[in-house]
Amino acid sequence: MLARQQRDDAVRLAQLVLAYHHRHIPIQTHASSSHEDPTAFGRRGLSAATSPTNPPCRSACCPILFLYRTAGEGLSALDDLLGTGTAAGFRATRELLGLPVPWCARLFAVAERTVERWERGAFQIPDTAARELAEIADETEQVVEAMVDAIGAGEISPRLHTYRTNDDYSKHEPDTRYPATWHRAVCARVMVELPQVELQFVE
Repeated sequence: MLARQQRDDAVRLAQLVLAYHHRHIPIQTHASSSHEDPTAFGRRGLSAATSPTNPPCRSACCPILFLYRTAGEGLSALDDLLGTGTAAGFRATRELLGLPVPWCARLFAVAERTVERWERGAFQIPDTAARELAEIADETEQVVEAMVDAIGAGEISPRLHTYRTNDDYSKHEPDTRYPATWHRAVCARVMVELPQVELQFVE
């Protein structure tokens, strides 16, 4: 039940991210499927093994998320593979996700210095915090995949928009719980997957 709820939440989040682009960015249509474009999946799209039925493994570019994904569907088998349980793993994942220390401190209901001590190895990272960050990483991976798939299929334009500030982000997407730095990190990962993506700030 929990895994299903996590997937549903991730799908909803991806829909929110994509909805903005549907509302503000014209959808590009093509005579042929974008899967026929050898660059449709970015640099890895040059591989002959890439096809609509055999898409590239997007987690391969991120060893941390690759470990999470190979543990099983979502986080169902995460108990024995919690990379965010170490100081280095926690910090690397937080930075990958574009989550500032103050935001994480509010999420975990601790002082900012406590998060900093977790990342220095001075304090043991609570299992609940390590698991929550890993769940965010998994959710974020699904959002990135949804955006890459939508652009690759021609459902949305490769001209993406992101936000300079948290106020801009919450104004346009009031249902989000994440900071603007997270949104920029997501868009940056989409750009890695699809070099043809053009990213602009919302004005």
